Amino acid sequence: MNNMNIIRILNKRLNSNLTPTNHESFNSTFFGNSNKYNHNVFVKVFDSVNKFNTEKLITQQLSDRVLETFKINDDGLKYVLVMNDLNPIDLKNTVSIHQAYEMGIVLAKFHNTVKPFNGIKEENSYFSKISEDINKLENRTQKYKLTSLLKEFSNLQPLIENDLNENSNIVLHGDVGIRNFKIINGSLNLIDYERARLGPNYQDFIKLFFQDFKLNNSLISSFLKGYGSTSIHTFQLKSWTQQFLIFSTAIGIMKYTEKIKDEPFKKIGMQMLESVENYFKYKKYLISFISVSYGDALGVPGTHYSGSTIMNLYGKNAAYHFTLKVNKSRTVIKKWQLGQSTDDSNQFIQECDALATSWNRDYLWKELRKIDTPYRKTSTSTGKMLSLNEPHVSLKGDGNGCLIMALSYGMRFSIETLSLENKWQQLIDGITLTHNGNKVLISTVLLSSLFSYILKKNSISTSLNLAFKEAYAFCEFTGLQEQTFLKKLYDNWLFPNKALKKLTNLSEQKRGNIGFSVKESMSIIFAIVGKYCGINKEAITLEDIMLDIFKIGGDTDSIGAIVFGILGPSFLLYPKKDNLKILLDQNRKLYSKIDTTYLKYLALNKISLPSLKTN
Repeated sequence: MNNMNIIRILNKRLNSNLTPTNHESFNSTFFGNSNKYNHNVFVKVFDSVNKFNTEKLITQQLSDRVLETFKINDDGLKYVLVMNDLNPIDLKNTVSIHQAYEMGIVLAKFHNTVKPFNGIKEENSYFSKISEDINKLENRTQKYKLTSLLKEFSNLQPLIENDLNENSNIVLHGDVGIRNFKIINGSLNLIDYERARLGPNYQDFIKLFFQDFKLNNSLISSFLKGYGSTSIHTFQLKSWTQQFLIFSTAIGIMKYTEKIKDEPFKKIGMQMLESVENYFKYKKYLISFISVSYGDALGVPGTHYSGSTIMNLYGKNAAYHFTLKVNKSRTVIKKWQLGQSTDDSNQFIQECDALATSWNRDYLWKELRKIDTPYRKTSTSTGKMLSLNEPHVSLKGDGNGCLIMALSYGMRFSIETLSLENKWQQLIDGITLTHNGNKVLISTVLLSSLFSYILKKNSISTSLNLAFKEAYAFCEFTGLQEQTFLKKLYDNWLFPNKALKKLTNLSEQKRGNIGFSVKESMSIIFAIVGKYCGINKEAITLEDIMLDIFKIGGDTDSIGAIVFGILGPSFLLYPKKDNLKILLDQNRKLYSKIDTTYLKYLALNKISLPSLKTN
């Protein structure tokens, strides 16, 4: 675009004396006095008719600033927008907490006010566009990394697309950053609307948070408070959809910086990709811990049924194999019919996912405490109860209900600053009502510490070391002699294959007492999670986890609950398939080794296990 020719044409048309601005976009922009209008004007010249129309129509919705529009021909057709000059003042590059809050208010007002119009840009095929953009990149290493991440998102594609379809009804600014916030007549305003499009509001936050706020939590929090104080739109995208939009933005930056050298901007894109990579790694760690420990107590609804129920539903052969699987158990409490799910088990699945995706929700730990209340009145996981009507009385509390409380306390400790003594006192007060065994106490201390450090986004190895350090300190503080037990758990983490070999057929070693105590459950948890989520472990194979657990054995509570606990979160993360034939074909190798009772449970509920890698 030849600015000298354009200035000459514009000056003649507007009877003006225009000066080019130092504008960051590819458009030509000019300002100066116009004798035609007897005041200063601001002129934007566009190559793109779509950007021209977008800027014009949004400006007209927000003000009466537009004076005229016309076309010129200078090495091709150009589109000219003439507006009153507002004499904007730039912001300083350093943003204050108060300024971030004001930015949130300004963007919310933009989202509230601007309405969709004919011709506004819409993105209806994110996945195909991203795939095309990746293929166009020249850097092979970069392409490989991006393709690997796209595969992770492809596993969630139906969920992401549904989320985007439900929330992409807001007119976005499209280029929110410090450079587009200006002081005009003493007030903060947003300028430059040419990149506006329909989409979810979070998409307008991404570059601002990464590039200008540099992921400063105080600035982000202040901005979101300001936005929320004014916005009529809720902020409700799922965490995986947020990460997908960050991923999409990063690809756009990679594409841009291959054409135009801009190392600082490229670093922002790389930081976005690192954030996405950490999200998937973190979620794998967290869901594995949550699902195994939580599932041991709350998977019970999927496994409490009698041998006669199985025989009636599936015949003698299935009943025989079931009895064999539970090591000739004489009685199984009949609380739920096979194939039924309960509100409690459904809530368990939802809370597992919520823990892994919404760790900043400060009320969640309280909600977690409510989940196991029904079980405390009826479940044997709290030990042998003196009375079903008195849930807080226990003769021997070595059961696994403490694992649930460890999760809720871990959530609480991740958002509250408490001394170790204060943490421990709260744990002792809460746990010993129903669980009075020494290993119950030390297990709760260890797991709650572990979860609190993971939820603060420490690495898995750092979290583990800090948690064991606190658990040893608890032993010294209380005089509890459980250091050997802690060392065994740590060894299970470091040498999981060796531990799993020892744990194989654990139920047979117990000679009839086939339910797992917290000691045994903790050994299983650290061995299983150590194997599939240890250092340098990038993927968890659902098939392998299940087979390892089935080798360990146990009664229907023990093996079934842990298995269903692992499966629960995966139902939310992967598309459900109703077709049993697909389920069988994709998982034949797995199901040939597993008791058919579990297969039929899944079939009755029309649930399919993913045949791919899972969190």
